[in-house]
Amino acid sequence: MKTFQEFNESLADDMIAHLRSKGLPAKKPMSKAESDAALKARAEKSKRETPPRKPEPYKEKYPLGGRDERSGRSYSEEVEQIDEISQATKDSYVAKAKSEVDQLKSHVKGEYGGIVKRMIARRKKGIKLAQKKTNS
Repeated sequence: MKTFQEFNESLADDMIAHLRSKGLPAKKPMSKAESDAALKARAEKSKRETPPRKPEPYKEKYPLGGRDERSGRSYSEEVEQIDEISQATKDSYVAKAKSEVDQLKSHVKGEYGGIVKRMIARRKKGIKLAQKKTNS
């Protein structure tokens, strides 16, 4: 009686003979030890040989920043600063901001007083900036 290993080897030989009779390429299957050794050798080879890095063509197209890997679109663009706003727009902003600050002052002592104080401080900062731009 054949052992399991002998049976597998004879079956593999029969399969190889069949494939060759059909004109197909055939190799004898590897044993477990051979397979492990081949995998280990492949892993060692991949550790030694790091593939060269691909050039990054998007750096030329998008000099200010990167790009979204999935879509390939730039997520940073050159922006031109525009400081040309009409005097009427600035005056309108200052008037509205002042009226908003007056409305918010009644809510300072309420439950959300801290938030209201920060809102007032931000609005006053904006008013000062607008007045500074108006005067210059």
